[in-house]
This record gives sequence, C-alpha cells and structure tokens, in this order.
Amino acid sequence: MLRIFFLVGVLISYNISAQTVCGGSDFPVNFDSDVEQFACSRTSAIFNNIKKFQSHYTPDANSPILTVSVALHIWRDGNGNGNYLDNPADRAYLTNLFETVMSNGFKYNSSPSDPLPGVNDLTDTRIRLKLQDIYYYDDDTYYLNGVSNNAKKQLNARALELHPECLKSINFHFSGNTSVGHASQHTSGGSSTNSPRNTFIWSGYTGNGLGDGSAPLMTNTLAVKVMLNHELGHAFGLCHTDDEPACKEKIDPNSLDFLSDIYAPPYTYPDGGWHLDPTSPSNTATNNVMGNTAAAAYLSPLQIGRIRRTLSQHYLLQSYTSGYSEVPLEVDVDETWDFPHKIYQDVVVKSGARLTITCVTTFVSQAKIIIEPGAELILDRGRLTKAKFEDYWQGVYVAGNSSAGQTEADQGKISIINGGEISYALDAISNTNVDSQGNWLWGTTGGIIHCDNAYFLNNRRDVQLLAYTPPYAKNESYNAFFKNCTFLRREDSYS
Repeated sequence: MLRIFFLVGVLISYNISAQTVCGGSDFPVNFDSDVEQFACSRTSAIFNNIKKFQSHYTPDANSPILTVSVALHIWRDGNGNGNYLDNPADRAYLTNLFETVMSNGFKYNSSPSDPLPGVNDLTDTRIRLKLQDIYYYDDDTYYLNGVSNNAKKQLNARALELHPECLKSINFHFSGNTSVGHASQHTSGGSSTNSPRNTFIWSGYTGNGLGDGSAPLMTNTLAVKVMLNHELGHAFGLCHTDDEPACKEKIDPNSLDFLSDIYAPPYTYPDGGWHLDPTSPSNTATNNVMGNTAAAAYLSPLQIGRIRRTLSQHYLLQSYTSGYSEVPLEVDVDETWDFPHKIYQDVVVKSGARLTITCVTTFVSQAKIIIEPGAELILDRGRLTKAKFEDYWQGVYVAGNSSAGQTEADQGKISIINGGEISYALDAISNTNVDSQGNWLWGTTGGIIHCDNAYFLNNRRDVQLLAYTPPYAKNESYNAFFKNCTFLRREDSYS
C-alpha cells in the first residue's frame, strides 16, 4: 500500500511510506553471494584502471580513519584453569596488550630497516583497532581444540553461538593447546551453520593460569604482539614478505599486487627468522610485519593500501570496520561502479558528471550521496544500502536550483531503472541539498527524480519532496515519476 501525506506550510513534504510485510593472489576476493545477483561485472574502466589497485588506497591526511572491531576469547578447562584468569591483573594485561601494543602498532608505523629509494613511507596507517570485549570459557571439550582447521572452526563457531554479537568482530582465540609450538592461524569460516561466516585467528599462546598479569607460558609480550599484528596482516590480505612457503608475496613485477616498495631488482626474498637482526649486514632480514622476525613493526605504503582496499571491498572484513571522513569522495567525470564496495565518506556527483551504479554500494551511517545541479546518478539494477552492522545511512540528495526550471542542466537528477534499489536509508531520496549537519539548504529544491521498476525497501522515508514552484510556469508538473515501483517495509525495519 502506498500512502502520501501532504504537509502544508513553508514546504510540502510528500512522505511515501512503506507497505508492511511479515591481496594478494586472491584478489578480487569472493564476495557474498547476495551481491552477485546484481550486475557486478568488474569490467568498468574505473575498476580495472584504478579501484582494483592497492596503490589507489594508500591513505593521506584526508583518508577516513578505519576502525576494526576485535574480540578476545580465552579458553580454559572445565575448572577455569590453564589460561588467563578473569581477574583485574590478567584483564589489565590483555587490555594493555591490545590497546597500547596492537592498536599503536597500526597507528604508529615504524620506519623500514631497509628503505628503498623513492618510497614515501607512512607514519600512520589511518587504521585503528577497537577491543569489543574479552570473553572467558570454561569448557573441557573445546579447551585443547586447535590442532586441525576444523577444530579451530568449531572453537570459533562455539564462541559465536554463545556470543552472537562477536559476528561483528575479528575474533582472537587464546587456546589451551600449546602442542603446535605457539602457532597462530587466520581462517575465514564457511557459510554452513556449523561454521558461520566470520574471520578469526587462533593462537597457542596460553596464559600461565596464575592470574598475575604476566606474559603467556614460555614466551614474552613482544612475541604475542608480533604474532597478533602478523596474523591481522594475513586477515587483511597480506602474505609473507620472506621466503616462508605458506602464503608468500609474489615477486613478479607484473603481478597485480606486486609490492614494488619492498622488492627491488633482482627481486629475491629477504631472509626470515625470529632471531635475525634486520640491521645486521650478515643477513637480508627486514623489520616488515610480515617478515617473520622479532623486529617486525613496519608496513609499506602498498601493504597499507592493500589492507584498506580489503576493508572496502571484502564482504567479511568491511563488516567489522567503521569510520567516516568529512572530506567527500568527488565524482567529477563519468564513472560506472560495477564492483561491490563500502563507502566511508559522502559521495558528491559533481556538475557535468554521471555516476552509474550497477552493483552494490554500502554506506556507513553518516554517509550520503549528493547529486549537484547538472549531474546525474543512474541506479541501473544496483543497490544502495547501509553497511552490515551499521545504522541506517543518510540517503540520496538530489540538489537543484529553486530559481531555475527543471532542466537537466539546472537540476540534479536521479534515475532508478531495471530493479535498482535503495534500502535502509533515513531519507532514500530528497529533492534538495543539505549542509554538513544534514539541514536542508533553502533554494536548492527542484531535483529531478525518474524511477521505473525501482525498489524502496525498509527506509524511514522513501521519497521526500520539498516545495518547488517553477519560476516561469506556475502550473507545470513537477519533473518526477514513479512507474512500476515497489515500496516495502518489513516489521523489523525502521519505525
């Protein structure tokens, strides 16, 4: 059912309400199957010439700060022994380890031990980590799990069963199983009910069980810090920079994700080994986070770019990530977005440009699209929606000129065709511009809206039309139409 409300006053607001119904070598990554129902061909010029390259995502001072949620899980025997205790000392140790060592390890990037000429190294990755919580389990069945990949998945699945909120985080598991030499492993869970989709890291570093806030058994805090940063690197799409057989970077300069800021001719792998000193002339080891030395503390600009690309385009990793920059992404030439990605800032389609979206673009809650006068957004079988685990996003603002007629040269325009969808927005489409605080800008109404076979799903308000009077033809109809459109709101959506 379609309901239209008229509010008479300084403006007219048409509230179209809703019907209620009950890195590496692996890039491009395998996206959520739900995305593939859209036209995500990844054949556009913008994707193949710019957006697929890690170098495009190397941050500057205006890049959004991306914050990744992480949860820590401590597994103990049925009597609550054999690992860190749930007491002030051990909690303080784990929290300090995370906040001052891990988080600062990403925030404050070290200088390289072996710098390459011409590489402008970054001191700040503009990536942060947020500790969601620390969870404790007293369970003989899972305490020693972790030797096989399936056992690790079972461990993570059990944690998610008990704490489903952890689906919003990368999950670190400190097992009681030290039999594999304090090894750690990153694994992405499958889609089956026994192994929910999630990213987790398993470690055999086990607390001493004394509750005295000290380092794990048979190791030290530095080893734990290096391990956690290293395994996060794997989770974010990085491979080993040394000659470690499992998951090592390609040193072919022609490969898509070649790290030209790490490898120089004759393109050989540096030495790797925990006790190697990267400053020593007797070896070629480096202090790269992925280089398998105790000095690991450096990420190259291209490695940072790859991580940030992963947090934008990987369907799992982006769901753990939040952040927003007040500096908008400006589209000033014709582009087609036929690849799925998450946006951490506003998008402004500049006058004279046309943005066509055929795939899925997700937004953080603060973000919106602004279509300037003389610009056009075409949603052709694509979807604009909120990012997973985010609140409703702001929606599309079709900016106009209240003093001009409704021509495409004078007004912004949005066209939704072939099943294009806007969902989970506060105001899906508004025919006005807004300021940085979300306030309507008077004198900017008049945006053109053409919707044919469009879907509006679970929005607070589907269409918002503010008052516009054509300056030269007082009886002229507003240049907007909705043909064969669907307006739906599920019971669990915005109210």
